[in-house]
Amino acid sequence: MSFGIRRGALCRMSKHLSKLSSGLSRRDFLIVCAGAGVALATAQGDKTAGNPQIRFGVCGDPDLAKKAAASGFDYFEWSVQSLLAPRQDESVFVKALERAKGAGIPCECLNLFIPPDLKVTGPTFDLAVLERYVKIVMERAEKAKITLVTFGSGGARRVPDKFDAKKAFEQLVSFGKMAAPIAGDHGVTISVEQLNKRECNILNVVRECYDLTRAIDHPSFRMTLDGYHWGLEKDSLEDVVAAGPMVRHVHIATWPSRFYPGGEECDLGPFFTALMKTGYSGRVSIEGQIPKPESDFPTAMELFRKLTSKSA
Repeated sequence: MSFGIRRGALCRMSKHLSKLSSGLSRRDFLIVCAGAGVALATAQGDKTAGNPQIRFGVCGDPDLAKKAAASGFDYFEWSVQSLLAPRQDESVFVKALERAKGAGIPCECLNLFIPPDLKVTGPTFDLAVLERYVKIVMERAEKAKITLVTFGSGGARRVPDKFDAKKAFEQLVSFGKMAAPIAGDHGVTISVEQLNKRECNILNVVRECYDLTRAIDHPSFRMTLDGYHWGLEKDSLEDVVAAGPMVRHVHIATWPSRFYPGGEECDLGPFFTALMKTGYSGRVSIEGQIPKPESDFPTAMELFRKLTSKSA
């Protein structure tokens, strides 16, 4: 809880108690004050359970989401292909949407934006084909009440051997400038994610995604910070903080083995400390292995709360 919120709560409480005090004895007034203090402490106590503004979710299907819901997770993050089925008949999408609605927590965001065969860099880059695809995705995303789509898509954006890297970056800018207004018209943000060099050969660190976002310069094109890729690349804490104004979503897993937080020895503290310095108050999704959801989810949630309360 920020100082501004605490101060506002205290001011409102002070005014309320002033009104009450005129009709109370000193003893009764002190009892009221004590009760008010407990109420305020309880409200502030949410801080010890983590930053109340941050919401926690999991990447996976509705079956996994049901297990996450039982441990207090707020939402789940499915894939574009699984929920929206943009290359299939709308009836497939409708069926998937009904399944998502039965998960117990909402599906609010998606990943795996562009399939590997639909290239956003290289000699087969076709903006018209990509535009048709993006329009279907965003039309269905709005129907599904999706507000954010993460743009990792390592296969789609991988730069072919001997293809000019500068040209590839320009193609990504062209794609973003085309896609962002379409997304915005449907209430969706496209959020580019850095990927480690084993998964892709462009946009591997936070700074590169920040530079792309600045080049596209549209409010519906922002960033997903991925703690797993950040850790593997030994990326910069300073760049996490600097990118803060552009960050709209976060993925997290341990490194090197990509487990849920708490699934292996991995210090996530520095990443979360840098994230909290940005004033981030959005979603954080687990994107990693969860071998035993019934026990792993509570472990992850407990660690999330410690990391966000310690770092806030």
